[in-house]
Amino acid sequence: MENDTDGMIMMKEPIARLQNVEDAAVQAMDLGDLDRCLFLRMQALALAKLCRDDPTVQDKEIILAKAHLQLSATYLEMGYGDQAYWHASRAMEAGDPRRGSQGEPINSSLLVAVLLALARSMLMRADTRCESYLRRALQINTEITDDNDPSNAPIHEAIGDLFVFAKDSGVPMIENDTKRSHKKRAKSPKSPSSPGAIGAPDEVQQDFYDRGMASYDKAWDLINNSVGGKIKKSGKKSTKHPSLAQIYSKIAKTKVKQGKDEEAADMFERAIASHGLATVPNICAVAHLNFELGCVYHRLQKYDESLSALEKSNKFCEQQRDLGRTDPLSLMIMKEKGCCMYDRAEYESAKSTFEELLQFQRKEYGGGSIMVAETLKYLGDCSVGLQNMEEATHRYTRAVRIMKRKYGIHDPNVRELVAYIRELNLQEEYERQIGEEKCMKNQEIRQPETPMNRLDQLHDIPESPDVRKLHQTRKSVAFWIEDNAA
Repeated sequence: MENDTDGMIMMKEPIARLQNVEDAAVQAMDLGDLDRCLFLRMQALALAKLCRDDPTVQDKEIILAKAHLQLSATYLEMGYGDQAYWHASRAMEAGDPRRGSQGEPINSSLLVAVLLALARSMLMRADTRCESYLRRALQINTEITDDNDPSNAPIHEAIGDLFVFAKDSGVPMIENDTKRSHKKRAKSPKSPSSPGAIGAPDEVQQDFYDRGMASYDKAWDLINNSVGGKIKKSGKKSTKHPSLAQIYSKIAKTKVKQGKDEEAADMFERAIASHGLATVPNICAVAHLNFELGCVYHRLQKYDESLSALEKSNKFCEQQRDLGRTDPLSLMIMKEKGCCMYDRAEYESAKSTFEELLQFQRKEYGGGSIMVAETLKYLGDCSVGLQNMEEATHRYTRAVRIMKRKYGIHDPNVRELVAYIRELNLQEEYERQIGEEKCMKNQEIRQPETPMNRLDQLHDIPESPDVRKLHQTRKSVAFWIEDNAA
């Protein structure tokens, strides 16, 4: 009997371990520790496979589908679309009744979640055919609940993402519009430039942002009703709740793309406030939202509010630097702060900010990076504002040199910068510096490549006797190489 009891415990162990691991993964996700969450959900998938091999475990395929689904959700949060799609596909194969699964068909609510994960991962891979999965998920979920159930909110949100992506990427239409256009072309063939054809201009896509906003508004209404929020008589969204933070941020970003900066700033403020009400706020998301809010206020010429939002975002980057991490957001913040200070005519402060940015960019990307050229141009602008024309010419010349190396002399950006230099009456100084560089290059071309020439290109030798003696020895070796080569 004792052995039988031990056997029962061993058989139950994978299920119990699976539950414990999944609980720990949920906690890691709430804390924003995606790496640990990924590790735990990989472990959960392995335990789910162990459960599948156990004949005493029921609903084995459903357990495996859930493990794949959770792992797909983690990869989506981390931005890995291919891995998320693969695991969502495995979850679908585990029990989709339409695919003739050999295991137990998964229940409708789980099928909706799998369809949604599959569609989101396809969208992350720029595959707009995900609309059929979203429509199917919405249809199934509406049948088992109703149109106003809060569980429909993530589906409406994903449909909004699809419309916004279709507009941003220039995709002419999505599946339903394509089918209608095929019918129209079958009746009366038209040229590819007609509004119903693939490759049509913007009139086919002109309402995609509006359709995306309509889906976001529907998702917001469902979430707002579920948390007991109220809507003002003016129709203005005012509820602040952690569940609304993500939808607020998506509405704000779409407003920016529509050119409605005033409304976008209000939505960003509400998104940040909603994140702050969470038990464990996502400080990384808040930092990015503060940065985007700073950019919006900059465009609205509200410089004090812009610098305040950028400074809040920069605190997160400073914390990351203290931990030995470098967040790319810090470089974007420095650039935006410098531009904001320049527009406020604070040229000295802007110059010091751009110089700090230049040092970071050289360290991260090298001195020949096009980002370095852009920062050099900003430094030239600051020097012009400070009436230091010689330094401005030096900055512009270095920027032009990098841009020519990257793009070529006939690139429009290069020509535009050279024309700007002429407009500032800096052409004479610019040509002098360019002429000096050409003379140096011509001298290098005229001199044959010999060991002595390579030695002459070295830095100045220090006045140490030992180093001087070593230098003389190297010269002797170089002469010997030339003599023997001849």
